[in-house]
Amino acid sequence: MTRSLQGKVAIVTGAGTGIGEAIAHKFAKEGARVMVNGLSEDPVHEVALAISQYGGEALAYLGDVSEETHAQNCVRVTVEEYGRLDILVNNAGVFLAAAETQSYPVDVFDQTIS
Repeated sequence: MTRSLQGKVAIVTGAGTGIGEAIAHKFAKEGARVMVNGLSEDPVHEVALAISQYGGEALAYLGDVSEETHAQNCVRVTVEEYGRLDILVNNAGVFLAAAETQSYPVDVFDQTIS
């Protein structure tokens, strides 16, 4: 492994499960220190612990980054803990409705995008 992210610091939002979790693990294996972000009900602490158990560096930040306060705090805590921020993966997302495009409620689409 090349450890191409050695010395870098990353925030991965939506990193409690799925694609975000996979990105957090890959970045840590490549040498990045990772802030694992997710909602309070997401297993972000478990992801950070798993990364630590194989020698990676990770911390968990619980908060809905669609809210400006949580987004700013996540960045602030990352910089306080790791001294910098190099990479931001905006992976967090929700699916609030299942519908064909022409039937998708506009207000639900707006909430999904935010």
